[in-house]
Amino acid sequence: MLLFYFMSVVEIKTVLIFLRYLKTQLRMHSLSSFARMMVVGTMLMLSTGLVYAQDETLKFGKIDIKDLMKLKYENDTTAGAVVLGDKGQSYFQYDELNGFQIIFERHLRVKIFKKSGYDWANHTIPIYHRNENSEKITSLKAKTYNLENGKIVETKLENESIFEEVINNYWTNKKIAMPAIREGSIFEIKYAVSSPYFFNLRDWTFQSEIPVQYSEYLVKIPEYYTYTRHSSGYFSFTVNETTSNPASVSLTLTDRSTGARLLSTSSEQHVVTFIETTHRLVTTNVPAMKQEPFMTTINNYVTKIEYDFVAYQLPGQALHSYASTWKDVGETLMKDDDFGGQIKKSGLVKDEVEAINAKAAVPYDKMLLAFDLIKNSMTWNGKKAKYPTSTLRKALNDKSGNSADINLSLVLLLKELGLNARPVILSTRDNGIIIPDPPVLIRFNYVIAQVLIDDKSYLLDATDKKRSFGELPFFCLNGQGKIITEGGDAGWIDLLTNEKKNSAYEAKITVFPDGKLEGSLTLSATGYPGIEMRREYIEKGSEKYIRELKEKRKGWEVDKISFENMEDLTQPAKTVFSMSTTEVSQGDEKMIYFNVLANQGQLSNPFQAEERSFPVDFGCPIKETCMFVYTIPEGYTVESLPSPLRIALENQNGSFRFTTTVTGNQITITSLLSISKTLFIPSEYKALREFFARVVAKHSEQIILKKS
Repeated sequence: MLLFYFMSVVEIKTVLIFLRYLKTQLRMHSLSSFARMMVVGTMLMLSTGLVYAQDETLKFGKIDIKDLMKLKYENDTTAGAVVLGDKGQSYFQYDELNGFQIIFERHLRVKIFKKSGYDWANHTIPIYHRNENSEKITSLKAKTYNLENGKIVETKLENESIFEEVINNYWTNKKIAMPAIREGSIFEIKYAVSSPYFFNLRDWTFQSEIPVQYSEYLVKIPEYYTYTRHSSGYFSFTVNETTSNPASVSLTLTDRSTGARLLSTSSEQHVVTFIETTHRLVTTNVPAMKQEPFMTTINNYVTKIEYDFVAYQLPGQALHSYASTWKDVGETLMKDDDFGGQIKKSGLVKDEVEAINAKAAVPYDKMLLAFDLIKNSMTWNGKKAKYPTSTLRKALNDKSGNSADINLSLVLLLKELGLNARPVILSTRDNGIIIPDPPVLIRFNYVIAQVLIDDKSYLLDATDKKRSFGELPFFCLNGQGKIITEGGDAGWIDLLTNEKKNSAYEAKITVFPDGKLEGSLTLSATGYPGIEMRREYIEKGSEKYIRELKEKRKGWEVDKISFENMEDLTQPAKTVFSMSTTEVSQGDEKMIYFNVLANQGQLSNPFQAEERSFPVDFGCPIKETCMFVYTIPEGYTVESLPSPLRIALENQNGSFRFTTTVTGNQITITSLLSISKTLFIPSEYKALREFFARVVAKHSEQIILKKS
């Protein structure tokens, strides 16, 4: 994986060193008649054979009609699709024109059962490029197979179904939409990618959101290169073997000699041998990894293998280590024209700096004005990135761009205002966790701004116009971020600061003798629930938003909905419902029964599974408050109320308090749920599940009124 994105330069030097070594070896053959030696062709001769030699069940174009006839996957009848086979291999190859290349080959076959599995027919091949060097797709073929009138009908992939998506200056996605997909289809795709970048020895994932019948990855590494391997996940490998075998490079040398009037050419084959290490990993019948509540990304927990480039050592040469430090990574990023170079272009924000300096003299006030200016003047295109799309000049002129365009523009403006501002790179929740060792830049996919004022740190993200100052996007709350400075390693910083999920429900409800409930419900939200409320209100429009809110209040007839503070980000966003129902309550002439929170509380446990192998990640603290005041009809008394309850998780990591009071003809119900710890490990899951089960049980109880 990526340690330094500029390693293509190092790789070219490596090729030259290796060529010199090969020529030295060849000279030892005492070929004195050569006037000149030229390497006209080479290729890596691997004695270990082809990757698919162990399993011949996956051959392109050879489809078993029985697979096409299947209507469901026996081991998981809910699956929308299943991976029938997924085989890959990575190996090193050398040729005269391109030098050393890493060849990655993949053959994927998937069976579609339901429409929910259609998304699997859209395949993406990421391609890395820098300057003039780029990875290349050297072969690609794909087909879809359908059963029609008892016969297999093939549909080939056409060029019109292949698209390119530019991510940034370094990554482009080759996107492939498989043709003729319908329920029952099988598709397969087979391709090869040639890469000049040693760091990009591709990872492999053996588990997915759909079942995988067979998955195999084989990697062949010459003795000159060293990689570390990281395996993760909760499913065991069927095969996990490492072997070493001899391999060789075969060189054809051409001698051109000129005599008095003659030109003669002769050639000779020479072989350089070395040891090649082969890693082969296989899994069979791997179940789907299904999304559960309060997970980050499934990729954090699936069974997979990752490779990081550490060093190379050619014969007769010193060891070249690339087990870099974070200081190296920081210095390199700041020297990069596409990162650090962009936040040094002072002329881009000259007018903005003058305008802000005219309004504010205090650093904190300057920071607020700079944040508001970038947030309100630039529009995020929804793409997460740590590099600008092209340049900050273009982004500022267009007033739009990816997250790096916006947040690096903010860093630039803050720096030009004389503030101590620095970029912070991070991995978003959907991108996966960061392992601090070894330093690997490619695993980061986002950048935000940090400002230090009077030894206090502020983390800023200006991508969302509905987010208040100092609040990061929820998808950024993923452990720690890496501070990037001119001096290199400035350490790590916790991404969770003041972020929260706070919701409050306040209801005033009148109970009528016939059992009808009528009143108002006010929902107040701060933190992420408030951001989401404002975003949906703006994006969907009031008419559609109101219609959806009414649909969510099941069992209630909503007469009116009003909103408060939807533009004022300093106050809680509020939605006020005027509503009534005859469905929530039950009763007869003598008794009235209704749910203690009028069916508005926590009525189902988010943790249904009895066991869980991976953490529960709430992301940030949660607080949910409910206060319901019921006015009961004249002539009725309270026959039964739920009993009070006070429970807590270990070390006060979560608490729940439930109280009831009766004053005259009014019943007041108060419920306070609080989760202060954001990450619970699997050994804590049982207690957490039981905690929520007790909350659900209490919120499901009833109030009983009796006619006196």
